Amino acid sequence: MNVAAQHSEVLAKMRDHYERWWAGVEPGVNNFVPTHIGSAAENPVALCCSEWQDVRCDGKESVRNAAGGPRGGPWNILVERDGTYDIELRRWPRESGAALRSGLPPFQGVVGHSERARLSPSAPRMCRWATRSSTGPPR
Repeated sequence: MNVAAQHSEVLAKMRDHYERWWAGVEPGVNNFVPTHIGSAAENPVALCCSEWQDVRCDGKESVRNAAGGPRGGPWNILVERDGTYDIELRRWPRESGAALRSGLPPFQGVVGHSERARLSPSAPRMCRWATRSSTGPPR
């Protein structure tokens, strides 16, 4: 059943609404919204590959296939406060406790129960460094 053909006046209103909406959105569709760092409202800030500029890496297939190549992509950040920022680079979420070079077993959780991977306490879990940043927009 072709509902659009039966309600052409509704279809015309919907198309008109969409075209007006798109005309307002389109000029800024490629403007990146920065992630704010140095704000007391969100500390710490977690950045991930899904926020890289010009790299689509927002699902397990993108990550598995190394979208972004060996360098990944740039993040757009806005520094709200001058200071030295500690940066941790992780392969796995902090909560996993997994080492950088470890793999994780396939998830076999059951509602109300989950298994944790056996992790080596001596294996590095992240790379950490500090960088000095000044207040301002992304550069």
